[in-house]
Parts: sequence; structure tokens; C-alpha cells
Amino acid sequence: MQTRLRRTRAVERRLGLSSRGRAIALGVVLMGLVAYVDWLTGPRVSMIVFYLVPVILLTWFTGRVGGAITAIVATVAWFAVAEATSIHDITLKVVLWNSTMRLVMLLLVVQLVYVCRGLMGEVERLVDERTAVLTA
Repeated sequence: MQTRLRRTRAVERRLGLSSRGRAIALGVVLMGLVAYVDWLTGPRVSMIVFYLVPVILLTWFTGRVGGAITAIVATVAWFAVAEATSIHDITLKVVLWNSTMRLVMLLLVVQLVYVCRGLMGEVERLVDERTAVLTA
């Protein structure tokens, strides 16, 4: 399990994500890029999957609160793009409902990523304990 942990840390270093600040900066840039592409593609093409990337990234590196903030920012960005590019037959109530559903979905993803990260750390700790007992 130590090799897996080392590989994970090596990937984080290669991506420049060894600090929380860099992960946050990358997440902000990705969120802006996704919102811009969403604006370019218009309301008929859903980009929701791409909003997941910064949400997952920041949840992984900053925790549940950082992920929840990112989910809220992603929802606001999606709402702003939807309003800026909306088709005139969509009412504000529908856009608000869709935004709420997207926020709920993103918050569920935040919780799942947070739990997975915690479980991964726990499994690594248990494997290290058992390995130490076997090699002692």
C-alpha cells in the first residue's frame, strides 16, 4: 500500500497539486474554463459532467467544505450561463429548479468523494499496521 500512496503523491507532485493553494487555483481556472465553454455551446448542450471535474478536484484536496463551496460556485456559474444564454421559452422558475437539482447532485458527489478519500486513507493505515506486524 506504501507504493500506491507514493504513486498518488507522485501524481499530485507532477500535476503541481502538492499544496492546497495550487489545487484551489487549478480548480478556479477549470471552473472558469468550463463555464466559458458552457456559455459558448449554449443552452441546448449540457456541460454538467465537466462541472464535476473542479468539484471533485477541490473536494479531494480541500475537504468537504471546499467541495461544497465549489459545488455552490459551479451551480451559480451554471445558473449565470443559463440565464445569459437561455431560450426564451424557459421560465425563471424552471431555471431555478434545474439549478437546485444540479446543486443537490453536486453536493452528493462532494459527499461521495469525501467519504472515498477518508476510506482510502483508513485502508492505507490498516495495511501499514498489518504490514508492520507481519514484518516485525
